Amino acid sequence: MSDRLSHLDKLRNRFPAWLRAPNVLVLMVTLVMVLGFLGFAAIALEVREGEHQGIEESVISRLRDPAAPADPRGPEWLIETVRDLSALGGAGVIIFVCLSASGYFALKHRYGALCFLSLATLGGWGLNTALKHFFMRQRPDVVTHLTHVDSWSFPSGHAMVSAIVYLTLGALLAQQTNQMRGKLFILAIAVVMTILVGLSRIYLGVHYPSDVVAGWIAGLAWMCLCWVAARLLSPQAKPSGSGRRQSP
Repeated sequence: MSDRLSHLDKLRNRFPAWLRAPNVLVLMVTLVMVLGFLGFAAIALEVREGEHQGIEESVISRLRDPAAPADPRGPEWLIETVRDLSALGGAGVIIFVCLSASGYFALKHRYGALCFLSLATLGGWGLNTALKHFFMRQRPDVVTHLTHVDSWSFPSGHAMVSAIVYLTLGALLAQQTNQMRGKLFILAIAVVMTILVGLSRIYLGVHYPSDVVAGWIAGLAWMCLCWVAARLLSPQAKPSGSGRRQSP
C-alpha cells in the first residue's frame, strides 16, 4: 500500500505546479465564476428586452386557482410552508444564521472563515441592492402578492443572498468532516435550501422566474469570486512545509 501511495505521489509531482489539485480547484471555481457572471448578463439582457415576460407571467398565473386568481394552488398548509421557506432567505433569518455561524467560527478560532462569511454576505447584500436599483424592474402584477415586498424585483434578493450564505456555509462546514458522504450531504442540504427559497418567491407571486434564476447565478458567482480572492490573498493558502493548503 505504501509503495502504491509513493508511486502516486511521484506521478503527481510530474505535473506542472498549476495542474496540481489545489490550483486546479482554483481554476475550476474561477471558471464557474466567469460562467456565472456571463449567465447573469445574458438573463439581464433578456429582462431588459422584455421579450419573454409574457411567458413568465403565464408561469406565475398557472400557480393560482383559475377560479380565484388571488388564491394559490394547493392546500392551506402548503401556503404556510412556502411562506416559512421564503423566510429562510429573509433578512431576519439570514442575520441570525450568520451571527450564529460567526460565533461558532470564533469559538473554533477559525477567524478566516468568519471574515470570509461576513465579507461575502455583506458584499453580496450590497451588490444585490445595487443591481436592483440599476435594473429597477417592477414586481409581477398579474397575481396578488402573498407576502409583503417593498423593493425592486430583479434580481431576487432572497435567492441571491440565500445562495451566498447557505452555499458558503455548506462549503465551510463540509471542511469539518473527512468523509466524502458527509461533505456531499452538507453541500446537498445547502443547495436544496437555496433552491427552495427561490422557488417559494415565485409561488408567492413576488418574483418572475428570471429574477430567481438570476439571483441564484449571481449569488453563486459572487461566492466563487470571494472564495478565489480569499484563496489567492490569504498567506495560509500558500504551500506549507507539509505540502498542504488551507482554505478560508
